[in-house]
Amino acid sequence: MKFSIILLFSLLLCSNTFSQKALIVDYEVIAIENKDQKLQKEIGFWNMVTRAAKTLPEKKPKLRIEGYHSVYDVEEDMPNDAQAASMSVLATSLYNLNHDVYMDTNKGYLIEKFSAFNEDFTVKDTLGRYDWKLSAEKKIINNLEAFKATSSKTVINSKGSFEFPIEAWYVPELPYNTGPADFEGLPGLIVEVQVKSNIGYILRLKNIQEVTTLDFTKPDEKGMISQEEYNDEIKKLTNKTKEFFKN
Repeated sequence: MKFSIILLFSLLLCSNTFSQKALIVDYEVIAIENKDQKLQKEIGFWNMVTRAAKTLPEKKPKLRIEGYHSVYDVEEDMPNDAQAASMSVLATSLYNLNHDVYMDTNKGYLIEKFSAFNEDFTVKDTLGRYDWKLSAEKKIINNLEAFKATSSKTVINSKGSFEFPIEAWYVPELPYNTGPADFEGLPGLIVEVQVKSNIGYILRLKNIQEVTTLDFTKPDEKGMISQEEYNDEIKKLTNKTKEFFKN
């Protein structure tokens, strides 16, 4: 209870200071080593994952925030070497860096644009998808005092539906209810996320820049579907893929 009161006071104290500021937030991507011995037996696959992970420093996740609106995407410098370029493309897929996300925290929705099964999708969903558990544990990230929160994330892919733990660190001093990728819903800007899946990774704050204004627009909603419709479509595509390999 005491911790919740402190967080609420921090938000009220800082809201007038930061609410009018537009921010450009840069993150870095760091691979988490998988120590599961069963998975490590697939030597060929993990050698490829290791090579792909070496291209992560070239990825530049960027979050732009103005008022209730934010846009997240990943910029990158593609290597000239063909083999290195293929590993870079693989890393983008493995570490879920191919999603562009537009978020409106006032109206409570997000729009994601990404590719899956060689098809392009535009998916709209409501915010509040993460059931966060707040903790009093804190640490300093880039000279900012950040607090810990935990939740879980469900992912549907060609092998089925999987749930894995998420650890996030947020800064109440920066009262923006958003963060990198589709992470949101905490009482402060999310400055670090640890995605603890088989191919885990960390998105960590690298730099924050205050700007007067930002120029970004809401994504085109042409062909947009709901999260439920997307889940159904992925199941159909998964079944088609399985049937293809059977024949």
